[in-house]
Amino acid sequence: FGGFKPEYWDVFTEAMLYVWEKELGDLFDDNCRNAWTKVFEFIMEQLKVGYSQAIDEEAGKHMIK
Repeated sequence: FGGFKPEYWDVFTEAMLYVWEKELGDLFDDNCRNAWTKVFEFIMEQLKVGYSQAIDEEAGKHMIK
């Protein structure tokens, strides 16, 4: 996972909401924002779980047995 920092997750939802707001314009109302926020939060939770599992698996490969 060279170059990746878990801190990058902190800006993902904010950045994606910014992009959607710019692309959708007036269509990006409070209901739309709330729905997309939930989608992005779900995505981030799944990415964090997968990342954690991958780190654990990688660490297990390097353990001395």
